[in-house]
Amino acid sequence: MMVLSIFTYLYFQDAREEERQWKLFINRFYYSVDQSIIRLDSLIDHKPEGEVLKEHIHRLNEEFTTAHVTLENGNHYVSDRIPHTRFFRKAPGYLYGISSGSEGGGVPPLAEDQRLDEQEINRLKTLRSYLSEAKSDMYSEETGQENPEMTKEAFQKMINDHLDQYPNEIYLDGYQ
Repeated sequence: MMVLSIFTYLYFQDAREEERQWKLFINRFYYSVDQSIIRLDSLIDHKPEGEVLKEHIHRLNEEFTTAHVTLENGNHYVSDRIPHTRFFRKAPGYLYGISSGSEGGGVPPLAEDQRLDEQEINRLKTLRSYLSEAKSDMYSEETGQENPEMTKEAFQKMINDHLDQYPNEIYLDGYQ
């Protein structure tokens, strides 16, 4: 009976730690998405130019990298049910351009001329909408931020619904 009690206690301790890690993961990923939205809002609202614009784009790319690394680490260390996504991994192509190999093809770099034009602002707004929808799916009225009770299934659905697009798909979506 004593051995069963010890194993039961250890099992519940392990389950509690797994739940704690999941909640920490959700919090960190939510924060990364939120910071990406804040960076996008700054670009859209202030329309910086020149070197300031380059710095804003660089910082946005850093937020995307943080979100990508958070997802990858979550998949490796928290749960293998956390899906991989192309969205953040391919984001540098969205910001810095994608060549399709054919003349005139691909996605042009953002702010090639050191300023944002209306088409580029629309691209940023489209990108923001994907992130906002993901954030909304993770939001809890109760906490005023991420939903700590979000299930792995709900998280997978959120990724699949909002954050599993290639940059060229987002680019095309910005013009529809």
